Amino acid sequence: MLLSQMGLLLKETHEFKTLVIDSLDWAERLCIENICQQRKINSISMFHQDYDFGVSLSEIPDQDLLTPIPPGEYSVVAESVALKNTKVGDGKYLNFEFLIQEGAYANRKIFQNVIVEHQSIEAKRIGCQFLKSWLIACGGSELERLNLSLIYRHLNKLCTAVIAIEEGKAGYSSRNKIQRFKKMSFNNTSDEVPF
Repeated sequence: MLLSQMGLLLKETHEFKTLVIDSLDWAERLCIENICQQRKINSISMFHQDYDFGVSLSEIPDQDLLTPIPPGEYSVVAESVALKNTKVGDGKYLNFEFLIQEGAYANRKIFQNVIVEHQSIEAKRIGCQFLKSWLIACGGSELERLNLSLIYRHLNKLCTAVIAIEEGKAGYSSRNKIQRFKKMSFNNTSDEVPF
């Protein structure tokens, strides 16, 4: 707000020649918050702070993080989830970040949006089936009511995700997509949870 008001003074025609800010300590706080927000840092002390990561770039193997991983079954946890409104405001979706736990693709993330409220009954059905598949694979019970608290309680619980590649369209690249989940199996029996 302070910056926009100062901008108006610069742009508009007026007779003022001097700008006086009565409480400079408050203005400083607003400026620091603005810088931190623009730079996506938590503290102004991080702005000029240097840190040596202990490795030269030439020592780091190249990895293409944009190329989808091969289709298959992977041990994953849902690391985070956020409830968001759709762009046009006609529904809500959950924005998941799943993290692969093992193997050659350990620590790769799979981002997946799941519709939970929409004018399209089919879109909501598919989203709810995805959530049910994930929750049951993480040890949840069919007797539980589907709500955000239930979803938060199942974050960071290990399960198996069946991951496919969704072909790119409309100028977007191909990407990974979770098709369904399975309970973690330590033997050869299948506990597939389709949706």
